[in-house]
Amino acid sequence: KVESSSSGFKFTWFNGRSIDGTLDVIKPPTAGKNKMLKDDKVVDIVSIGSKHSKDLHKTQLSTWASHSSIRYFFGVTEEDDAYPDCDTRLTMEGMIKFSDNCVSKLTKTKYIHSPIAASTATYFAKGDYLKTKNPGWLCAQKRPLYAMAKLIRFYRKLLQNRDEHQEDYASDLPDYMILVDDDTYYNMDLFQNFVRSWKEDPSFPRIEAGCLIKQPLHLGTNFSHPFGGFGLVFSRGSIENLMRPLPCNVNTGTTSNETHGDPFYENACRQLKLNWFGETPSFEEGMSVSDLMIAHSSRHAYYSQEALNTRLPFCFHSDW
Repeated sequence: KVESSSSGFKFTWFNGRSIDGTLDVIKPPTAGKNKMLKDDKVVDIVSIGSKHSKDLHKTQLSTWASHSSIRYFFGVTEEDDAYPDCDTRLTMEGMIKFSDNCVSKLTKTKYIHSPIAASTATYFAKGDYLKTKNPGWLCAQKRPLYAMAKLIRFYRKLLQNRDEHQEDYASDLPDYMILVDDDTYYNMDLFQNFVRSWKEDPSFPRIEAGCLIKQPLHLGTNFSHPFGGFGLVFSRGSIENLMRPLPCNVNTGTTSNETHGDPFYENACRQLKLNWFGETPSFEEGMSVSDLMIAHSSRHAYYSQEALNTRLPFCFHSDW
């Protein structure tokens, strides 16, 4: 039996049912029933998948995601995207055209204001490799951002209604959130043993990658990124940072007097002023990092002319 609860935005359940304005939160069948070990940490799972392969989500739910430490399971598909019809509207020709535009604008024109953007564009999928992909593959590159932004909205709602819940287990932030692909397997017993070895409490902001790809410094940029299939682990402290409103003045890169001296705010506002990825125009004061994620990534659909006309296109793979 699968239970669900609502939170205020759109989500698709596994039977194909789509509900506007609500999020169906999937509780694994054994969640809360099998007794957790005393030292186990509470975990939520976000699994990035597709409406064309829902059986993979079901398999995760019936196997490793049924571990007693897992509280909620979120299976994310095209229905959670800002443009749910992207996979039907984007053509192979359009996908290749978008990729060529990324490479042309960010590398051939030497967009030196953002060496990282120029560097990532160099490795953006193109040419013969793209021809092996379905256009829906490109549409899915933004899906983790949409998923994270929606998840944060769900957590906000959860915390706002905390007093209405009888169990803190169901109405607080998890100790850890794991972001995975729908074909990823996690050994949760090993995971629990691993996080016990960390010196920091889950309240400490920490994001761990199952596999980290480091770019050689001699190539000119210090940019490392996770290899998506191995998953990302977010501590409760890092989730809280994603939720915090940013009191940034994007013109000066400074924070309000009330938050002066807070290293998270100061670093976030400084990065906004740099505008390395063209995100600053998408920012409004008071947005959180998760709000900015979805505002910036959903500006243009991959199949739109606007995506080709913009000065700094969104040329990133999902794990970047």
